[in-house]
Amino acid sequence: IGWFTHRNGGVGLQHPGGTLAAHLDRVGDMLRGWGETPAVVDAGRLHAAYGTDGFATPVAVGSGREPVVSIVGQEAERLIHLYCLCDRRASYPSWSAPHPQLVDRHTGEATALDDATRRALVVMTIANEIDVLSHDAALAKTHGNSLAALFASWRPHISESASVGLDRWCGEFVKEPPLGGVSKD
Repeated sequence: IGWFTHRNGGVGLQHPGGTLAAHLDRVGDMLRGWGETPAVVDAGRLHAAYGTDGFATPVAVGSGREPVVSIVGQEAERLIHLYCLCDRRASYPSWSAPHPQLVDRHTGEATALDDATRRALVVMTIANEIDVLSHDAALAKTHGNSLAALFASWRPHISESASVGLDRWCGEFVKEPPLGGVSKD
């Protein structure tokens, strides 16, 4: 997958912690370390293929979604596509609710998420933001506490390994944990 981001410009795109390609690799490595499925790991490693709400520059070039499907498979590409469509401000609050949805940042259309898809998008988001904020002190200072609170509301949807990673990040980078902390106590 790394060759894809290198070939398609991820090497030269600046991103917290170096380049977009390095960020994507770290996110995939984090997800793998948390024991996520190969589809979730691959989706994390190419989560910005079509541009995201937070990083609008797409990495995938060419027409359609088939080039990405050919690299990571249909399930991982589906997760990448959803991740890239996500209007974060409109979608994230529902991900801790009984009926999660993803709001398309281009059309405003809301789509219901099943539990497995919610879980994959939640853990991808956490890994992405942990990596970004771990490499950008200004962003961590501005957004760390609010993201820690959001991630605490998502804790029922992540694995124990991801919870440990989240706790480690909160301990290192979040100076004021949300009321009640983020641990599972």
